[in-house]
Amino acid sequence: MGETKGSILRFSIAYALRSVKLHLGRRFVPLKLTEEQRDAIADDTIRELRRYGAYRDLDDPIEPQSPPPRWDGGRQPK
Repeated sequence: MGETKGSILRFSIAYALRSVKLHLGRRFVPLKLTEEQRDAIADDTIRELRRYGAYRDLDDPIEPQSPPPRWDGGRQPK
């Protein structure tokens, strides 16, 4: 089975949590979540979105995009 919109969103959330910093006074302190904690937060987010029906298309598959055309010697391929 290919990627779904929900799996891409889950990965994006977990990846974004790697760089979260807390603003404490004049300092920014990294949150330092483990990979398991980031995955759990992302899973909970997707579960809540499904629970409330906010995104009905989370299980839709992602259509693979065709690669851009290759140019050969500065000429467009035939």
